[in-house]
Amino acid sequence: MRTALTLAGFDPSGGAGVLADLKVFEALGLWGLALPTAMTAQNSVGVQAVAPVDKGFLNQQMQSLQVDFQIAGVKLGMLLNEELVAWSAQQLTGFSGPKVLDPVLVSSSGHLLLREEALGLFKARLMPLVDLITPNLAEAAKLTGLEIQGPREMVAAAHKLLAMGPRAVLVKGGHLNGAPLDLYLGPEGEEWLEGTRIEGKDPHGTGCLLSAALLSYRLRGLAWPEAARKAKAYAAQAIAGARAVGSGKEYWSAPRGH
Repeated sequence: MRTALTLAGFDPSGGAGVLADLKVFEALGLWGLALPTAMTAQNSVGVQAVAPVDKGFLNQQMQSLQVDFQIAGVKLGMLLNEELVAWSAQQLTGFSGPKVLDPVLVSSSGHLLLREEALGLFKARLMPLVDLITPNLAEAAKLTGLEIQGPREMVAAAHKLLAMGPRAVLVKGGHLNGAPLDLYLGPEGEEWLEGTRIEGKDPHGTGCLLSAALLSYRLRGLAWPEAARKAKAYAAQAIAGARAVGSGKEYWSAPRGH
């Protein structure tokens, strides 16, 4: 069984971060490994507090995994500060497997999940090391400095992001009006991925869901554009089945056999 590693935050409610990624990896036939970069106090209503995990202990965890498992691919989520960004870049240097970066910058409840002083290092050192970056519109705007109001600006942002070093970009346009429209840009060119909006559903952790599915499909042998199409359909299936667990946003379960 192939192994996938997630480097992301720990959400004790199970809706996002490493716990969400592990659900997707298992459902799509991978063995998931997880290193929590930061601990959070959060629930279905929002994030209340965040604390980084000690880099020295992360080193011990990583070394323990590396001597026992052959890691096939890596997904990165919340990294929080400069130290964790630099540490993550160090881990990726020389790693030849597929690498997906979900640039988690701010929670939907407004909590800062990548500190401002870490943004320059994030762009300069981490982004050039990954195969695919998956920003939503707000994240793409923050990374590029562009105001994104529609498909034309999505194209400009995708090209600007690609120039920062990743091999491919998936700009997620789900916050625009109309059908959810994403843009893939990579060596193969541009491809628009259109979906169907699922009314009345806005579950927790959908960015984690999509990026973990993307890595999973890539590790199952699909090229990046096809992996993006499959991951978008997979995420839509999960979102359609999301249900209320707490008093805030819904939670999804990872569909199997897709």
